[in-house]
Amino acid sequence: MPHRIVLPVDIEIRARDRFRWPEAFPGVIAHGILISAVVFRICACHGCADGTSHHPLCPAGDLLNLTRGGARRYAIGAVELSDDAFRCRLFLYGLAARSYDRLADVLDALVHHGIGEDRGEVAWCTMSRNGRCFYDTRERIVHFPGEPDSIAAPWLVSTLDGVQKVDFELASPLDLSWKRRPADPASALSPGGLARAFVRRWIALDDGVQPAAAIVVRERAKSWCQAIDAIGGKIENARWFETVRYSARQRREMTFVGLLGTLRPDGESPELTSLAAALDFVPLGGRTAFGFGSVTRHVR
Repeated sequence: MPHRIVLPVDIEIRARDRFRWPEAFPGVIAHGILISAVVFRICACHGCADGTSHHPLCPAGDLLNLTRGGARRYAIGAVELSDDAFRCRLFLYGLAARSYDRLADVLDALVHHGIGEDRGEVAWCTMSRNGRCFYDTRERIVHFPGEPDSIAAPWLVSTLDGVQKVDFELASPLDLSWKRRPADPASALSPGGLARAFVRRWIALDDGVQPAAAIVVRERAKSWCQAIDAIGGKIENARWFETVRYSARQRREMTFVGLLGTLRPDGESPELTSLAAALDFVPLGGRTAFGFGSVTRHVR
């Protein structure tokens, strides 16, 4: 389909006293709190000793990325940690966007079990959208957050957008799985590379129905990518970021690497403006389930 369904949900968890956080990347902590809670509160097939993945009929399947390379149903955006609060933006795509009410059970469980290294006691949790709270564990009533956003493919609507001069801040590390990672991070990304990364993510997102073949999507987006590629640009304050996460299921440490900095295009175009608007809802690259890939636009 030429659009994707997404529901951005802002989750806040307040401490009864204080939280003590492990020394880890905030997105990894958010994954450990939220996604692990989904798995162990709703799922009935996770945690097998042989490391097998979820059953196709898993009751948590509409909220999780069930198979490697399968449709992506969630991504973790900005995460904020403090002594007395945890805040996180969670993007729900396709089927998951209609299953927000299942998260209420997960938040209720966190109130009882606590979070953080010492299982700090939780006072209350909320879910909000656009500043409007639609679930509070103190009331335990799930309100309707409104219809999910429908995001059109930017290569289909770029001629309808105005033109803005925008910079792209890599607000969290961007992992594009470079076959040969450049020694100089300033040469690792161009506007065209960002556009192609968006096309790959668009293909991977769950759209709730039978998706169009990847080759068809790439052909439709080809001229759009070429127009952005022609602009050129540079990355300011470019640097590599590296963090290590221990996977209990795989029983090994995993190294995550991503690029940080701000991409400044050399010009502007409707295609670039349409890409900037779409990135508000779609983190890019790998490890988006762990808070990687958020790109923030800044209008000059």
